[in-house]
Amino acid sequence: MKLILHIGAPKTGTTALQETFSRNRDALRQSGVLYPLAGCRIGSKTISRHVGFRFAFHPLSAPPNGVMGTFNLTSKDAREAYSQAFKNDFDKEIESATGIDQVVVSDEALFVFPHNRMISGLHDFLNERFDEVSVVCHLREPASYLSSSYSQHIKMGGCKGIAEYFGNYLEDGIYSKKLERWGETVGHKNMSVKIYSGDILSDFMQIIGKDFELALPKTAPNRGLSKSGLELLRNLNTAYKENKKTRPANIRKAFEKGATIDPWKIDPDIAKGINAHCSAEIEKISKAYELSSESLAQIQKWKRQDMPDLKQLIEAEGKIQNKFLAELSSIIQKLA
Repeated sequence: MKLILHIGAPKTGTTALQETFSRNRDALRQSGVLYPLAGCRIGSKTISRHVGFRFAFHPLSAPPNGVMGTFNLTSKDAREAYSQAFKNDFDKEIESATGIDQVVVSDEALFVFPHNRMISGLHDFLNERFDEVSVVCHLREPASYLSSSYSQHIKMGGCKGIAEYFGNYLEDGIYSKKLERWGETVGHKNMSVKIYSGDILSDFMQIIGKDFELALPKTAPNRGLSKSGLELLRNLNTAYKENKKTRPANIRKAFEKGATIDPWKIDPDIAKGINAHCSAEIEKISKAYELSSESLAQIQKWKRQDMPDLKQLIEAEGKIQNKFLAELSSIIQKLA
């Protein structure tokens, strides 16, 4: 039996894939593909992504991260109990899966939080149970990935400005370090790295070798916030953090309803500069993981000979020129 471990990266259609596979569990099972409930079901909650795989192998000595708090897994005792329960549930589900030749597990947080001991423990656990384990990761165009993840950073309560957020990524590399943690443990030959084309579902159906229609879930479009909306929400996040208060969930909902008239899009020159800046990193990845000719063709489009002053452009993008917005941000900080 083969296991396909889909680790993301984020912002490559992962939610759409997970919700589609979750909704079509029966149809997939009839075709020999298991999308396990173990790892999706935690206590009384069931979600579409396999967050439990990371939870079960996150070192007990390391502090909790990601959404562990949402599932009441912040204490060592709770995490240890969950880890054992998960392993038992997963083994029972695999043992009862007759007529199954492939198992698909998907969680983009496996890419976001690549703790070495988590990767090693999970890899050992899976290798003991499957004849083959293949790790699949999709990468998005660097500029598009950064702008989308920055918006998500603010929505989730982040406080970094554009210059700081982009700067950290560009200095450390966007993908290489996290990918290499996986590559060093599972082996490059056991990893399939692809460039996100915009249609992850079709791509994944090719990966599992299936050709039939899946019922698509009804999902609301994920509209981005405007530039002013992002800055206002960032200031609000900062105010809550400085006052050691938790931002109410309805604040994000309000911004997503009222600050999406003109969604922020990264300046084209900044996008070209980011892609050019990252071209060496992407080429290194393409050689290490032997990307397909289709992926290599997409990478070629990102290159640009004339490099703009990227730092200056990003700093300018992060500034709010509107005096009214600056004053309103200050008022919101005081109110929070």
